Order: sequence, then C-alpha cells, then structure tokens
Amino acid sequence: MKITEEIKNLRSLDSAKIASELKDNQTKLMHNSLKSAAGKLDNHSLIKKNRRNIARIKTIIKAKMES
Repeated sequence: MKITEEIKNLRSLDSAKIASELKDNQTKLMHNSLKSAAGKLDNHSLIKKNRRNIARIKTIIKAKMES
C-alpha cells in the first residue's frame, strides 16, 4: 500500500482505532529494536519505517485534536 493511501485510511479511522494503531507500531518498533540489538534483524529499514509511521499517526492525532 502506498503511503498516501495509508494516510487516508488512518484519517478515516476513529480515535480508538488510531490509538490502537499507534500502540501496535510502538510495539513493533520495540521488538525490532531488540532484535537489532541482538543481531537477529534482517531488514534494518523496518526500524526507520516504524518510527516514521509513529510520527505520521501522532500528527494525525494532533490534527484531529485541534479541529
């Protein structure tokens, strides 16, 4: 899925589902970071992708709070 489609889908979700997506991405980031530290992560770009997804979700949450 392209990033723009993912953002549109996130914006259409309600607050509870967005919060659960944020929690899921934070959990994935933690697990990938631990795997990376242990030397068992094959694709290190997943950490970068998770951090960016978390930032996107937080931006959407903030925009919804302001409006």
